Amino acid sequence: MTIQALIGGGRIAGPGSLALAHKGILFIDEAPEWRREVLDSLRQPLESWQVLVRRAENTVRYPAQVLLVMAANPCPCAPNRPIDCKCPSGDKKRYFSRLSRPLLDRIDLRVEVSTPPASVILTDQSKAEPSETVAKRVARAREAAAARWAEAGQGWRLNSEVPGPALRSPEWRLSPKVTRSADELLLKERITARGYDRILKLSWTIADLAEHDGPREEDVAAASQLRIGYTMT
Repeated sequence: MTIQALIGGGRIAGPGSLALAHKGILFIDEAPEWRREVLDSLRQPLESWQVLVRRAENTVRYPAQVLLVMAANPCPCAPNRPIDCKCPSGDKKRYFSRLSRPLLDRIDLRVEVSTPPASVILTDQSKAEPSETVAKRVARAREAAAARWAEAGQGWRLNSEVPGPALRSPEWRLSPKVTRSADELLLKERITARGYDRILKLSWTIADLAEHDGPREEDVAAASQLRIGYTMT
């Protein structure tokens, strides 16, 4: 994948995959296999939700409000079992170095997916929650968010659209008891200011999914853990 194919540009300056996925999902598989400069070209669009394609004559803007999903193996050789990995530590470091810190700072959720045991694959999974049930819960959460921000007289519809300073303003600021887990991460410099704001946005979404009136302490704790990608102690 080239920057032109992902972001846009080239001889005709048309839209790339990012703009074509506007209001949808863009999935990047095997992300560390991509060149770092290509991945880093996502940084500005993920912040502004638009792509700027500059030409000698003019600049073209494309909307690019997408849900970006990136997947990565734990190492280049991607063994079936971690114990079977033969990669030298240097190879692993180079592999993940293609995911720069500024790019990862714009990724809200970091989830490690373990290999399912054979028993899960070979048994009946009919007891799993149906996708239709999940979709209805997400729809209710989106309706709650849209109603809240409309009542506040704002043009936002999604929690992700709310600027961080607005969520930290006196009108929407959560109590220190509620934000304790996120505050601790910020004070220990385990997250950036951008990361803190992303946790607040995610906390409101988790609260909406749980049909809470607003984020509770456990909602912020869950958002904080999803942000850093490991269990907080």
